[in-house]
Amino acid sequence: MARAATGRLTIACWLGTALFFGLFSLADPTAAELERERDVRQGDFLDLRFHYTAQEARDTLDRYGADGRAIYRRFLLLDFAFAACYGLALALTLSRAARGAFGPQTGWIKVNVIPLAAALADFAENLCLFRMLQVFPDTAVFAGTVGGWITMSKQLFLAASMLALLFFGLRRLGGRKSAALSGTNG
Repeated sequence: MARAATGRLTIACWLGTALFFGLFSLADPTAAELERERDVRQGDFLDLRFHYTAQEARDTLDRYGADGRAIYRRFLLLDFAFAACYGLALALTLSRAARGAFGPQTGWIKVNVIPLAAALADFAENLCLFRMLQVFPDTAVFAGTVGGWITMSKQLFLAASMLALLFFGLRRLGGRKSAALSGTNG
């Protein structure tokens, strides 16, 4: 992963992430879907929550209605590609940031697996959500319970990735500042 963290590849992954984010944001529903889509889009995607129970997931899917569940299914399909893009983009960015903060041979480079774990959790979460949609109106207790915990782990992996990025950035800025100070005092 460290060798693959070239600037062009990192930029390409971020562009892919932006493309999928745009597809999520700019999807053009039919007129019949607009009202349900508004409910779905106004913030109650299960995969954006920190955690949920099987019953909370079932209640949310019920609130979506048939049109909303169809929309959510399409969004989940896109989310597989989105997770791959953001996971790889963030892993490459962390690789570059670790090398910038600690040098090319740093052991900190291994932190780049954290966003890959988030992407894998996102894939597993999507599978659980598809299972819940498949058995609806019944409650998929196992998929809902496991999905809620996987969602929480994904959110924690993403938070850890952001903290690592912040840490590397501050470390790099601190290193530049002390190099500048030692250069002016010498």
